[in-house]
Amino acid sequence: MTDTPAPVTGTPPAADESGGRTDRPWRFEWVIDTAAVGAAVLGHMVRPSTWRRPARREFVRFMGVAGADCVSSVALAAILTGFGLLFQVLWWLEQLGQSTQLSAIILRILVREIAPFTVGVLAIGHSGLIILSELSRMRADGRMRALDAQGVDPFVLFVVPRVAALSVSVFCLTMLFVAIAPVVALLAAMTFHVSHQPPGTILLGFLGTIGAQGYAVLPLNSLSMGFAIGTVCCVTAMTGPDLRSRRGDGALLAVGFFRALLLIFLISGVVSLVVQ
Repeated sequence: MTDTPAPVTGTPPAADESGGRTDRPWRFEWVIDTAAVGAAVLGHMVRPSTWRRPARREFVRFMGVAGADCVSSVALAAILTGFGLLFQVLWWLEQLGQSTQLSAIILRILVREIAPFTVGVLAIGHSGLIILSELSRMRADGRMRALDAQGVDPFVLFVVPRVAALSVSVFCLTMLFVAIAPVVALLAAMTFHVSHQPPGTILLGFLGTIGAQGYAVLPLNSLSMGFAIGTVCCVTAMTGPDLRSRRGDGALLAVGFFRALLLIFLISGVVSLVVQ
């Protein structure tokens, strides 16, 4: 991908009073662009020639940005979820003498919906905005054009490693979230003497009620969300120079944020419908 503006398809934007053309950032051509770029990223990911030293270095660097830098935020969100959701489930089950069916339902919701979606929103707010800022600035400064003139493909060097790193990071952070939340609920139950069952029994009950299907949905959901966030943020940064020049960086970041948020909503819904 070069920094040459992509051709505009569809109905041309209306002209403003100064004779220029006004941008319509919420039109949906970006969906087609995101699907096309996503397919290209997948094709490059499986090619050994893609992962030369510069691409590997960029992948490792962005793994630190998207993964290591978000560990504390994800851990805090998991602690709050474990204490605020799972601990209350244990408390109500003990007080009301309910069956474990409610606990199983909430745990499945935690693994299938809450954990991937929470990590996805955190990834958009941190890693997605970094992608938007870095790539849009590189394009505005002419670095993309300079690399392309030297025979270096910016798509392979910047887009593919970022999307791959964000996909892996979201998956790892989601697994961290799922691991922390039940442990926090168990520790809270032991501290406040909510449950009289042995800790091992409670923890095994947590893990057992999720089911094999729930563990299968977790990587599918998290990897898809990370891939979609990285792709749509790269597309927005590489094809939206007018937004940056006319309305500032804030408009470009807002457009990329809400596009990525819409995609993770769609992915979560589709995965929930397909895998019952």
